[in-house]
Amino acid sequence: MNRELSFSSRRLLETAYLCALNNHSQYITPEHILAALFQGNEFLSVTECLGETGNNICNILNMFISSLARVDENNTQAPIPSSSLNIAFKEAEEAELASNNTDIGVISVFISISHLNNSLASHILNSEVPEVRMSLIDYISNAIEYL
Repeated sequence: MNRELSFSSRRLLETAYLCALNNHSQYITPEHILAALFQGNEFLSVTECLGETGNNICNILNMFISSLARVDENNTQAPIPSSSLNIAFKEAEEAELASNNTDIGVISVFISISHLNNSLASHILNSEVPEVRMSLIDYISNAIEYL
């Protein structure tokens, strides 16, 4: 990447990294990025913003993350970005470059994740239920203010 991550994108990636590390995941995935949005006190309450739908999304993401390839608990190797996460960040960088933005913002990252094929995070972001999709977009837009 030639462009720097925005402060919010960096914080989100750090939270996703910690999520992957705590779950002994081998890779940091787009699902870790989406799960990171729902973690931590600095974000809006998922229940307040999305209600039961937010809780369901969190549960689905947590189950998915728990099912990912894990490393032995004694292994000190840090998780690395998955190929799909690298693709998403590359697309986000290209979008920011085309817009003449100096850094890679959270919204660009989530838009890029929504374009991925075969990704649970993409499926969630592209929910066929318009209320869920609009609530997620609104939630993401508001949550980045708290980073």
